[in-house]
Amino acid sequence: MRHHVHLWTRLAVAAGLVLAVAPPTPASAAPAPDGGVDWPMYHADPTHKGTTTEITLAASNAASLGLQWQANMGNSSNTSPAVVYNATLKKRVVYQGSKNGTMAAIDAANGERIWG
Repeated sequence: MRHHVHLWTRLAVAAGLVLAVAPPTPASAAPAPDGGVDWPMYHADPTHKGTTTEITLAASNAASLGLQWQANMGNSSNTSPAVVYNATLKKRVVYQGSKNGTMAAIDAANGERIWG
């Protein structure tokens, strides 16, 4: 009997490790509203491959890029902004935190502060 309990304990631990290590199945994400490739998480997907099939930006048109807008966050920040499509607002929003613990939401199209 003790052998069976020990075996079941090892199987349960092994199953737990497999579940903890296996990447989650990606949810069906809505396509990016402007037809671009959406990155729903850091480095694009659960395996964090960090590559894309996006062809909008290339060496041939990179020189034509310029600053579209900038926003004063009021404090320094050591974090990367999160840029997501907000279905309620029907627009892309930049969420940014600052060192003093505040968060801000900014309209990605024009740099106008939504809140924060």
